[in-house]
Amino acid sequence: MPRQFTCLGAISLVILLLGLSPLASGSTAAQTAPARAAGGAKAVASFPIAVTDSAKDIEILIAKLLKDTFNLESSLKIVNGDPDNLRLQIVMSEDKTQSIPRIVSIVDTAVVARDKAGNAISQTITVAAMADLNFTETKMPALLQWVNDWNARMYPIRVFIANKQIYTGTSILGTTTEPTSSDRVVGSFLGVVRTWNAVLQDLRAKKLLPDTKPARQ
Repeated sequence: MPRQFTCLGAISLVILLLGLSPLASGSTAAQTAPARAAGGAKAVASFPIAVTDSAKDIEILIAKLLKDTFNLESSLKIVNGDPDNLRLQIVMSEDKTQSIPRIVSIVDTAVVARDKAGNAISQTITVAAMADLNFTETKMPALLQWVNDWNARMYPIRVFIANKQIYTGTSILGTTTEPTSSDRVVGSFLGVVRTWNAVLQDLRAKKLLPDTKPARQ
């Protein structure tokens, strides 16, 4: 289980989500979400993930980790036109049998502390996921209340609203003296995606799911 979600992690997650388009675009190749495929996951030895100044090295590393562990294909997106700043995106296909829409997961890193010499000493790895749902403005007040109620339960995976979309998410903190690990990243990714089963169930029970078609077919 990743280190507890902190205020710093919440800030990192909100900044990331506000920078996204209403529906992240990318590869639509059909692949099963690990929520349904974890039983076939390949065991990969855990390794530490060191703090780095790079805004792309860890994203590239995690893309390989998810490929090796779950055989999930992902894409690396350039952020703000900077080829040295990449964001990882994983698209998982709709499961009509379980009424689970297409899910898009994103992974991004940020340096959050430096030493006096300017070297990175602490970073967050933010993992989030959104379902392909199209919420209207009229549902926002009720959804905001639902989000507050969910987060008040202090679950390890939080929910957020950005651009009229609901996201599940968490942030992992790593430092030079206590780096995070690949196991924590995999666990966070699974948690963020799997939480959508409970989120959808709760939204259905409270009649908050949109009646319109998904944002993307």
